[in-house]
Amino acid sequence: RFLEDQGYVGVDDGIDDLPRHLADYFDGIDRLQLAQGPAQSYRSEAEHFAAWLRIARRQWADIDDTIIDQYAVHDCRCPVWRKRGKLVATGTKRRRRCARHFVEFLRDRGVIPSVELVSDDDPHMAAYLAWLKQHRGATDETIRRYRADIRRLAPMLGEPSQWDAAVLRRAFQQRSKETPGSASLLVTIIRSYIRFLVVQGICRPALLHAIPSVQRYRLSTLPRHVNPATIEQIIGACPTDRPVEVRDKAIILLLARLGLRAGDIRDMHLDDIDWRSGHLTV
Repeated sequence: RFLEDQGYVGVDDGIDDLPRHLADYFDGIDRLQLAQGPAQSYRSEAEHFAAWLRIARRQWADIDDTIIDQYAVHDCRCPVWRKRGKLVATGTKRRRRCARHFVEFLRDRGVIPSVELVSDDDPHMAAYLAWLKQHRGATDETIRRYRADIRRLAPMLGEPSQWDAAVLRRAFQQRSKETPGSASLLVTIIRSYIRFLVVQGICRPALLHAIPSVQRYRLSTLPRHVNPATIEQIIGACPTDRPVEVRDKAIILLLARLGLRAGDIRDMHLDDIDWRSGHLTV
């Protein structure tokens, strides 16, 4: 590793001129004018991810959600991330988020290939993923998550034409025990897939009611909605001295005035705004 770090031993990791791409990525982070903490996290985790890939002998072209998840939970002994002689502990959520951000940057530049999301050997799954993409407007991340959960359920369920309520509930109970914190999302995924199969005439409509609802517990001291007066105070407190502050106020106005979702705002581009007629394309 020492000789690799010094450049005396080359490692064929499937990417050319990584230092230049890192420098360009750092410049892009600086242009976003983020706060010092988040900006440093994006920069540091990009270097950390690159070092881990080299040590783990992974190719950049093979990166997918599985590799990013392995990076997020790895027991860190990487040659970076040292502070005062000790390894700095970082959370899995931050590792995963920052690694994905850097990978998307490289994919947008064509440095590493994009992942094809809608291809699948199972014809039902392939048609479902295409339906999510084309007709439901699902993001790539949503499609990846739905596909992964349904593929884990498939061995427990068998052929859709043979499903019944008992089979669906057993599979749901078994899967929800493996990921108890995602039980409510699992309900949404299963119902979405069943709804698609019902429309296609592959399974019975009554099965849509076979999956039980999951109670979501909320902290009783937190209000579910912000009252209008508080919203106006938040908007009025937004400074507009820097471009990033103007952007933040625009985000808050889109949330408060138009009721857009966070994902809608994140995916919005300037081309989605018709300035003459005052319309937004969501």
